[in-house]
Amino acid sequence: MGMLFQDFVDLYFEDMKHQLKESTIINKHYMVDKKILPVFSRPTNQITPHDIRKWRNSLTSYRDENGKPYSQTYLKAINN
Repeated sequence: MGMLFQDFVDLYFEDMKHQLKESTIINKHYMVDKKILPVFSRPTNQITPHDIRKWRNSLTSYRDENGKPYSQTYLKAINN
């Protein structure tokens, strides 16, 4: 499992393109590209549980310029 996380994601999307609607794929791509890949841009075998907890904590502690957090629905979608 020394493949880059990006390569793993590419395989996932290739597998899922026949099972999900195009709009779902577009939404998933947006979330993965913006919220996941920038944080996990390394081989999958170098991603630790601590890295994942740190990433999830950064999402739950996020506040926009008005002090609003991500909605629970949005966080659940990213997590899925």
